[in-house]
Amino acid sequence: MNRFLLILSLALLVQTQISAQISVGRNSNETSRDERSEPERYAEEWKNRLWYGGNLALGFSSSSVYSQFQFGVSPMVGYKITEMLSAGPRASVIYNNIGIRDFNGDVNRVNTISWAAGVFARARFATSFFGQAEYVFESQPFLDSNLDVYRQNRANAYLGVGYTTSRGSGWGTEIMITYNLTLPGNTIQSPFDYRVGFTYNF
Repeated sequence: MNRFLLILSLALLVQTQISAQISVGRNSNETSRDERSEPERYAEEWKNRLWYGGNLALGFSSSSVYSQFQFGVSPMVGYKITEMLSAGPRASVIYNNIGIRDFNGDVNRVNTISWAAGVFARARFATSFFGQAEYVFESQPFLDSNLDVYRQNRANAYLGVGYTTSRGSGWGTEIMITYNLTLPGNTIQSPFDYRVGFTYNF
């Protein structure tokens, strides 16, 4: 009986010591990990709040006297202020190749590049829908009657609404329509802009 009690007492003592060492080791690891990873946790939180996106422009049109090929990209980076509201920078570069047939039957080709840079704010108002406001500075090329290129630079403000397949993480696609609030009244440009793109972590 005494031998059994002695063995039981030793077993309880060993278990107590092991538990104490594990607890101390866990607390030490957690403390060192917290002390070591405070900047890392801040960086990780910042990284998790970022999302990335971009729109693609690809088009081709032609007639007997005119043809145009267009390709462009519009990258953007958003920071999630809240789960519903985000903001960030947006830019775009669009290349155009334009061909025009003159009265002699010769085809004259002109290459132009338009670009824009600005900021946006986006808010989800449903799981799959969002609204977006933009303020951008745009530089757009135009052709005169002699096919000389001149540029028009101006700031524009856009409001738009879109649909996204993203659910807060991973890849998603989106479509959006925007309206230019500041388009001059003497231009033949449409105030509407249709966009198709991709997002990550939105």
